[in-house]
Amino acid sequence: MTGELQGMAPQKSSSRNLLRALDKLADQEQERSARLEKALADYQAQANKPFDHEARMKELLARQAQASTPRSISTRTKPKSRHRRRMISGIRANLSLSLRPSKGMLRQR
Repeated sequence: MTGELQGMAPQKSSSRNLLRALDKLADQEQERSARLEKALADYQAQANKPFDHEARMKELLARQAQASTPRSISTRTKPKSRHRRRMISGIRANLSLSLRPSKGMLRQR
């Protein structure tokens, strides 16, 4: 019988060690849970505060939207406008040439 009692002694100490380890782990998890709950409360309080730079952010977002939109119609038609001006000046030059009396017409008078 003494052999059986001796075999149980290591079993009791390992059970005690296991219980102590579990208690320590439970305490660590409770501390971690308390830290996380405090962090959550801090974040929620910060989320409810107004953003200090709200006006500046809106201004910059508006500028970004303007910069990302296509150029206005007037800037897109500049090449066409140049072409039209050349055509008009060419037509004017042709008109002025045709309206000028030719050398032969001047001699007839």
